[in-house]
Amino acid sequence: MQAGIHGIILAGAHAWESPAFERSFPRALMPIANRALIDHALQWFQDGGIGDVRICANSDTSRIRQHCNQRDDSSPRISYLDDMMPRGPAGCLFDAAADLDAATLVVIEAGLIPLGLALNDLVETHLRAGASMTVAAQRQFSRQNDADSAHLTPVGMYAISRSALAHVPRAGYQDIKEMMIPRMYEAGESVLPYITNAPLVRIGGTGSCLSGTGELLSYMQTRLALPDGYTRRGTAIVHAGARISPEARLLGPVMIGEETEVLPGAMILGPAAVGDFCRIGERANISRAVLWDDVEIGPDAYVDRSILTHSTRVRAEGVVSGCVRHASTRPRRGIGVAGSIGGNA
Repeated sequence: MQAGIHGIILAGAHAWESPAFERSFPRALMPIANRALIDHALQWFQDGGIGDVRICANSDTSRIRQHCNQRDDSSPRISYLDDMMPRGPAGCLFDAAADLDAATLVVIEAGLIPLGLALNDLVETHLRAGASMTVAAQRQFSRQNDADSAHLTPVGMYAISRSALAHVPRAGYQDIKEMMIPRMYEAGESVLPYITNAPLVRIGGTGSCLSGTGELLSYMQTRLALPDGYTRRGTAIVHAGARISPEARLLGPVMIGEETEVLPGAMILGPAAVGDFCRIGERANISRAVLWDDVEIGPDAYVDRSILTHSTRVRAEGVVSGCVRHASTRPRRGIGVAGSIGGNA
């Protein structure tokens, strides 16, 4: 990767449909396939050879900083923008770049997981064209497979020349798609699309935490490389430190984290992700669900289409279906509340 390029992650976001869920845990730290959402963006920058990244996270900055300080991997180097005002994506971009000397900024929204989009190709296309901004976009169709109805939809990734920031005011809320880009067009600046068919996962609500996990696990099954510490076990991706009974069944795309124990007779039907330090009791049935860390499922319990956050406990023979079960913001603390996914409690 060429010098003079700096990565920026836009991690500030509007509230979801389940405010209690998101208030308890920053969206950028939501586990998706057993990794914090923001770690997927950081991995994308690392894979693309970007050595420096700035994270804009507004009020969540301190918690994201704490998480990133605990990462085992020191690459890329991370700095933060403590911008507490509601400046919007373009405003945060402007503020984040104020003291950077990079000629090119590569920007990604933290809710996006770019499974197959090569950062190097995006940047090289931008530089080769001499564009002021290159917008990653995908074709969307209003009618199935009708090329005449196709239109381009930005996906939330940009390569931006520093000169483009002149079109962002220093104060007030500023959006990239609705405000910055129209100003650039009016000024005659070169704004080009980078059309990609690469698989992308967007996390924009509690329901997409489930669907996005499934998409990511299915994608991981097609790749040779796995996250550190994980190995393949049939259709499952299992951490070397997990303990899986020979009498347990893992069916479909399933991920099992470190120090997690799955007892005899338990069945986990994918797509499903089980975090670290969990315990799945005898004959328990986990179906199409996401379990964060330190979750305990009692014997003969049933969990379907649900998200169970850190330290959640499901009693023996308990049933959890179509909901968010929230125990605490940190393992082994707090009390539980629940919210629905897709209206099904």
